[in-house]
Amino acid sequence: MSRLREQNKQRTFEQIKQAARTLFERKGYAATTTREIAEEAQIATGTLFLYVQDKAELLILLYADVFGDLIDETFATVPEDRPLPDILLHIFGPFFELYGRHPENARHFLKELLFHEGERRQHQQVTKQNEELIRRLIQIVQRAQERGEIRQDVDPHQAAGSFFAIYFAAVTAWLGSFLVMNSASLGQLRSLFELQIRGMLPPDAESAIQQAMR
Repeated sequence: MSRLREQNKQRTFEQIKQAARTLFERKGYAATTTREIAEEAQIATGTLFLYVQDKAELLILLYADVFGDLIDETFATVPEDRPLPDILLHIFGPFFELYGRHPENARHFLKELLFHEGERRQHQQVTKQNEELIRRLIQIVQRAQERGEIRQDVDPHQAAGSFFAIYFAAVTAWLGSFLVMNSASLGQLRSLFELQIRGMLPPDAESAIQQAMR
């Protein structure tokens, strides 16, 4: 009986998430009410609040669900034979594409993530996912060092953190309309990565670039 109850609870929770996903995509996050989510999920509004505190929690949960798969997919298909800027765009480009599908919802997601209560389980889940992304980025940096693309004295942890910071600042500025960038053209993001990487180049590589520019 206990197992059956858990299965029913999980089924209801999936119905709630699917209902929220449908309405957020159709109407937008701001225009959707918790009552509408409950009706779409075919449950009472009171039942909805047994599973989530509010619709903001649902929004974060939906993005967190996608992030896990996105991280696994992008790192599983990293083009090892490409230069580091190409690899970084391969990793971060899909996140821009995700946000670009529903920019208004993405703005609300980042707002809730950055400026509201951070003790919710969903906030902690996104934090852990970001930490996992950076952990895998560290391995990317280490392999770039092995290929001679980055100096050996560069701390892989700091380099990975700086690449993530560039991505997060760019996507935040883009969604906040402070930066002209769209999900279809990531040339500006690549330029930011290349500028950062230039400071990590081995001396021989830097000399070659200067020669090419003359």
